[in-house]
Amino acid sequence: MRVWARVSGRIPRDRVVYNTVYRYRSLTRPISTTTTVPTIPSIDYNWIQFKTSLLSTINNNNNTITTSDKILQVYTLISTQHDFCQSNQNTRPISLPNAIHSWFIQNLTPEQWYDHINNMINWDINLSNSPYCQKMVVKLLQSTEFDIQLITLENYLITAKSQEQFINKFIKLYDWNTMILIVNNVVKRGNWKIIPYYLTALIEKLNQLQKNMSNVNDIKRQLSLQKSFIKFLIELLLILSSLNNWKLVIPIFKLIIESMNTLPPSTIQDNLSMLNKPILKIINLLRLNNQTDEIFQIISFLNNKNLLPNLLSSFQFQKRLLNEIVTCLRSFNDPKLTIQFLSATVKSPNIISILNELGMINLVFRNQIGVLSSHDLSEIIQTNSNQFISTNLKFKIDDMAPILNELYLVILKSNNEIMTPEENKLITLKLYNHYVTKLNKSIKQYYFWKNDTGVIIQFLKTIIYQLHDHSLAYEILLDFSNQKLMKKIRIVTSQSKILKNIDTTGQYKRVPVSYVNNNCPFTLLIQSSNKYLSMNQILKLLSIMQDKNIPLNFNICCSMILKLIHLKRIDDAKVWYDKIYYGQFDINHFILLYYVRKFNWPLPSNVNQESINEIDQLLGKGLSPIKSLLKEAKNEHFPDAETTDIDVHNGSEDDYLFMERQETDDSVFEEISNCLQRIKVI
Repeated sequence: MRVWARVSGRIPRDRVVYNTVYRYRSLTRPISTTTTVPTIPSIDYNWIQFKTSLLSTINNNNNTITTSDKILQVYTLISTQHDFCQSNQNTRPISLPNAIHSWFIQNLTPEQWYDHINNMINWDINLSNSPYCQKMVVKLLQSTEFDIQLITLENYLITAKSQEQFINKFIKLYDWNTMILIVNNVVKRGNWKIIPYYLTALIEKLNQLQKNMSNVNDIKRQLSLQKSFIKFLIELLLILSSLNNWKLVIPIFKLIIESMNTLPPSTIQDNLSMLNKPILKIINLLRLNNQTDEIFQIISFLNNKNLLPNLLSSFQFQKRLLNEIVTCLRSFNDPKLTIQFLSATVKSPNIISILNELGMINLVFRNQIGVLSSHDLSEIIQTNSNQFISTNLKFKIDDMAPILNELYLVILKSNNEIMTPEENKLITLKLYNHYVTKLNKSIKQYYFWKNDTGVIIQFLKTIIYQLHDHSLAYEILLDFSNQKLMKKIRIVTSQSKILKNIDTTGQYKRVPVSYVNNNCPFTLLIQSSNKYLSMNQILKLLSIMQDKNIPLNFNICCSMILKLIHLKRIDDAKVWYDKIYYGQFDINHFILLYYVRKFNWPLPSNVNQESINEIDQLLGKGLSPIKSLLKEAKNEHFPDAETTDIDVHNGSEDDYLFMERQETDDSVFEEISNCLQRIKVI
């Protein structure tokens, strides 16, 4: 009989068992007759004797006994103890001395941890009572899917005879914090079908903790249990938020707040940080589901529980909360409501004074543009005071950029709905002038030092997509670029990671991703107004980008390639294409790929072969991309209709590639070519 059969009662199976005990070669053959394996003494199965036997085994200095033999002996002791507990219907886990776990981690390599932990699970060993054992658990939880399924007991869940059997095993092996860690992992990996089993186990664990402490007069332990319950509710809330189940999230959130209020008053402030993430999560969830009323009910509920002042003591939390609420107010499309809310809640800086200098107060409340006198401003604020905002909700901010972005978005959208195009254009220009004047005046003040191009993007989108005045958009961006404030303006980004770029020397560098998306005003204008701009105007924009070290991105390069193809400047278009080809961009733009194939330019390595096959069929029939293909390309590659210049109404190639051909001197193309060589591409 093999050694393993004596230890575990079953024959080894693949990796799960074979690697157990130091990857024994001896597991595949009988033990050598020269190997001494002492007979396991008759053991008194109480904890003291079990502990003594384990420690004496690992501390045995007999040179004839190898480490491998010791591991087998320890495993035999543990297996025997497990069988004894089962025969006596002892359902408690077996707790090994910390020294045993330490000895295992010293004598097993990380590759052997899987099989070791698998044994511990089979023998109901407590996996949370030693930092050494916890280290193995955490490492495996961060390893392969195979390892994760072991630690989370997903493998056991599949083979368990009942849900109760799995729950008993789960709560037997792990303490509360480890259970939370494991459930987080299951949620992160999206195994929604099995999550109810884990939630049930968490509830059962809490019931056990509460039962064990019902007769204990220990304030610290009772407080620990209350906090554990709150952590469980937060875990449940985050799970339901991930499932977009906002209807269940609200009552659970209120239960969290009620439970928080059961903590001793002296400890509430120290534990409020637990609420930051769930509050922001639930408000974001409700906002995405257009449940605006529920958001203000949540805020009112927090205020009624007297938690708001303490919550807002966290500066970062209050900034994020304010941004979420202001973004939520956008759905009302009512700039007056947004200004009322800000005036009632922002205590620093003086936001009413700032909005007055920007011309917003006069416009929103009196339909005029201009700066109000102190008397008129006080009269408007008093007349339009917001009664439903609690005075307990007070914010202090150091960055006006996100607030102004939302305000201008709502105001400009509202103007477009209620004004004629002529009135809208005039008001937009006046708002822009007030904005530039205020920024130049206040750029060194702390609440403007983080300013970005978010507001100018709102102005450009209004002029391009609502007023359809591409020349005016060009002049506005040119004017903004010449302002002294431009030196301290950062390009808006919705991403925080770093991307590679390639410069003209072929050297890869790492640059901020700030210019990658359409929040770059130059990208927005060149891409959306390309067919309306002359080559001289485009050259001017490229020169500004070069002077200000603003890299090109795929959208600009793609637009330039298509424009140059339309102007029959195929060689110049190829130069632009080479920049993005050798930069190893993902090129999934159907129209661009059509011309890449048509002119036999090199295809990117990761190109979609289905698109190429479709393009080859068109070329074989002598066809250009037709209306349906243009529409498909627009839907797939430009889901936001505002950010593309594809025209699908007529469906012809020229309609897509720009309206009228703009004949230009070759000198302009030479300048553009020189500019391209100097500007980096990301």
